[in-house]
Amino acid sequence: MRWHVAVYIYKHQITFLSMRDDVLLVPQAYSAPLVRGFSGQPQYSITQEQLRFLLEYNFSTKQMGEILGVSKRTVKRRLRKYNISLRDRYSNLSDSDLDNLVREVVGGNDELGAEAVRARLAGQGIVVQRRRVRQSLIRTNPIGAAQRLTTRRLHRRIYQVAGPNSLWHLDGNHKLIRWRIVIHGGIDGYSRRVVFLKASDNNRSNTVFDSFVGAIGKHGLLSRVRCDNGDLYQRMSLTATSKPHWYTGNSWCRFKITQTLQTDI
Repeated sequence: MRWHVAVYIYKHQITFLSMRDDVLLVPQAYSAPLVRGFSGQPQYSITQEQLRFLLEYNFSTKQMGEILGVSKRTVKRRLRKYNISLRDRYSNLSDSDLDNLVREVVGGNDELGAEAVRARLAGQGIVVQRRRVRQSLIRTNPIGAAQRLTTRRLHRRIYQVAGPNSLWHLDGNHKLIRWRIVIHGGIDGYSRRVVFLKASDNNRSNTVFDSFVGAIGKHGLLSRVRCDNGDLYQRMSLTATSKPHWYTGNSWCRFKITQTLQTDI
């Protein structure tokens, strides 16, 4: 809710500040305007007041970039230009004062974790780092911290596949797309064998589909494919009308290929 309210306020503030000749601009998705000078590349017009306004509502640099329509790097450069530090928004409370506030907020409720306590402190106008809140909870109530650690542990499901070529995981890596390099790969869920891995200069579905068909010709016909909800894989699934069956899901559903792309490349 805080995110939507602040975005609404900010966008409408920009709208009212942009009135010229008594003409009210229609509220729309805001993007920082480009200012062209006499030399060099054009720069985004981002004022110091805009950044301080967003910092007042505890937005991160990534969120500020999304609101202003610029990259995270641009926001960081503007913060350095105006000598604005993200650490200035944090409170300078001592550890003893923070412990007293945490005791008041927790009030004997051992179920409250670091994020819940941090949110309650922020409601009182006290912004503290998550690390300090976590350390304070351990100091004030070590037994409760140990209980939360044991009771809230995630129980991961056992990954099971019937056999080779029963399920393939497909995914892509776009971190090098600014250099026109897109990596797509597939891995067999049973043997963890990489069935195909190719770096291309485009992200078209036919390019990935050719690699996929080549992998089938080399390793044999498979039963099922797990991929994401992107348009690229949707077009590939429509092309393959018969086997294999296509299943889409979130990143944790295709963790095997995602882990391979992140660790082995």
